[in-house]
Amino acid sequence: MFQFVMGIVYAFSLPHIAINYQDVIGSEYQLVKVNYICADCKQQFEIEITQKENRSALDAERTDSCHKCGQVVGNGKVKCQKCSYEFVAKMRHWHVVCNLHHGQCPQCGAKAMSLCIC
Repeated sequence: MFQFVMGIVYAFSLPHIAINYQDVIGSEYQLVKVNYICADCKQQFEIEITQKENRSALDAERTDSCHKCGQVVGNGKVKCQKCSYEFVAKMRHWHVVCNLHHGQCPQCGAKAMSLCIC
Protein backbone atom coordinates (compact mmCIF):
# COMPACT_ATOMS: atom_id res chain seq x y z
CA MET A 1 0.00 0.00 0.00
CA PHE A 2 1.37 3.41 -0.95
CA GLN A 3 0.43 6.82 0.40
CA PHE A 4 1.36 10.23 -1.01
CA VAL A 5 1.93 12.88 1.68
CA MET A 6 3.32 16.37 0.95
CA GLY A 7 5.27 15.28 -2.15
CA ILE A 8 6.76 12.15 -0.55
CA VAL A 9 5.69 8.59 -1.34
CA TYR A 10 5.49 6.31 1.68
CA ALA A 11 5.15 2.54 1.48
CA PHE A 12 3.54 0.63 4.28
CA SER A 13 4.64 -2.99 4.56
CA LEU A 14 3.85 -3.52 8.24
CA PRO A 15 1.39 -1.60 10.40
CA HIS A 16 2.76 1.81 11.42
CA ILE A 17 6.07 1.41 9.54
CA ALA A 18 6.79 3.82 6.68
CA ILE A 19 9.71 4.04 4.28
CA ASN A 20 10.57 7.41 2.77
CA TYR A 21 11.74 6.50 -0.75
CA GLN A 22 13.72 9.75 -1.02
CA ASP A 23 15.87 8.49 1.87
CA VAL A 24 16.26 5.04 0.24
CA ILE A 25 17.46 6.52 -3.05
CA GLY A 26 20.01 8.71 -1.24
CA SER A 27 21.25 5.78 0.83
CA GLU A 28 22.02 3.72 -2.31
CA TYR A 29 25.15 5.82 -2.76
CA GLN A 30 26.20 5.73 0.89
CA LEU A 31 29.58 4.01 1.23
CA VAL A 32 30.14 0.87 3.29
CA LYS A 33 33.37 -1.02 3.92
CA VAL A 34 33.50 -4.73 3.10
CA ASN A 35 36.22 -7.37 3.09
CA TYR A 36 37.18 -8.34 -0.45
CA ILE A 37 39.19 -11.41 -1.45
CA CYS A 38 41.17 -11.04 -4.69
CA ALA A 39 39.96 -13.55 -7.28
CA ASP A 40 43.54 -14.17 -8.42
CA CYS A 41 45.90 -14.21 -5.43
CA LYS A 42 43.31 -14.62 -2.62
CA GLN A 43 44.70 -11.58 -0.76
CA GLN A 44 42.05 -10.17 1.58
CA PHE A 45 41.66 -6.40 1.91
CA GLU A 46 38.99 -3.83 2.66
CA ILE A 47 37.17 -1.91 -0.09
CA GLU A 48 34.46 0.75 0.01
CA ILE A 49 31.34 0.06 -2.00
CA THR A 50 27.99 1.77 -2.30
CA GLN A 51 24.85 0.25 -0.83
CA LYS A 52 23.69 -0.25 -4.42
CA GLU A 53 26.84 -2.26 -5.25
CA ASN A 54 26.39 -4.25 -2.05
CA ARG A 55 22.92 -5.36 -3.20
CA SER A 56 23.82 -5.93 -6.85
CA ALA A 57 27.03 -5.81 -8.90
CA LEU A 58 30.28 -3.90 -8.53
CA ASP A 59 30.51 -0.76 -10.65
CA ALA A 60 32.21 -1.47 -13.99
CA GLU A 61 34.27 1.73 -13.66
CA ARG A 62 36.11 0.73 -10.46
CA THR A 63 39.83 1.45 -10.50
CA ASP A 64 40.92 0.20 -7.07
CA SER A 65 43.10 -2.89 -7.16
CA CYS A 66 44.62 -5.67 -5.07
CA HIS A 67 47.56 -4.51 -2.98
CA LYS A 68 49.43 -7.77 -3.64
CA CYS A 69 48.98 -8.63 -7.34
CA GLY A 70 47.45 -5.44 -8.81
CA GLN A 71 44.29 -7.06 -10.22
CA VAL A 72 41.44 -4.54 -10.51
CA VAL A 73 38.57 -5.13 -8.05
CA GLY A 74 35.71 -6.85 -9.90
CA ASN A 75 37.99 -8.60 -12.39
CA GLY A 76 39.79 -11.92 -12.31
CA LYS A 77 41.62 -14.44 -14.44
CA VAL A 78 39.63 -17.25 -16.05
CA LYS A 79 40.64 -20.07 -18.39
CA CYS A 80 38.96 -20.35 -21.79
CA GLN A 81 36.97 -23.59 -21.97
CA LYS A 82 37.73 -23.93 -25.68
CA CYS A 83 41.49 -23.25 -25.95
CA SER A 84 42.62 -23.08 -22.27
CA TYR A 85 44.06 -19.57 -22.71
CA GLU A 86 44.01 -17.60 -19.45
CA PHE A 87 42.61 -14.05 -19.59
CA VAL A 88 40.96 -11.42 -17.38
CA ALA A 89 37.16 -11.44 -17.24
CA LYS A 90 34.66 -9.19 -15.46
CA MET A 91 33.58 -10.66 -12.11
CA ARG A 92 31.10 -8.06 -10.84
CA HIS A 93 29.63 -10.29 -8.09
CA TRP A 94 32.96 -11.40 -6.63
CA HIS A 95 32.52 -9.15 -3.56
CA VAL A 96 29.84 -11.63 -2.42
CA VAL A 97 31.96 -14.62 -3.54
CA CYS A 98 29.73 -15.41 -6.51
CA ASN A 99 31.61 -16.78 -9.52
CA LEU A 100 29.47 -14.95 -12.09
CA HIS A 101 31.83 -13.82 -14.84
CA HIS A 102 31.77 -12.92 -18.49
CA GLY A 103 34.26 -12.02 -21.17
CA GLN A 104 35.66 -13.05 -24.51
CA CYS A 105 38.83 -15.03 -25.05
CA PRO A 106 41.37 -12.84 -26.87
CA GLN A 107 43.07 -15.96 -28.25
CA CYS A 108 40.20 -17.81 -29.95
CA GLY A 109 37.23 -15.43 -29.57
CA ALA A 110 35.08 -17.83 -27.56
CA LYS A 111 32.71 -16.26 -25.06
CA ALA A 112 33.43 -17.10 -21.45
CA MET A 113 30.58 -17.06 -19.01
CA SER A 114 29.61 -18.48 -15.64
CA LEU A 115 26.12 -18.07 -14.25
CA CYS A 116 25.29 -16.34 -10.99
CA ILE A 117 25.14 -18.53 -7.87
CA CYS A 118 24.02 -15.87 -5.38
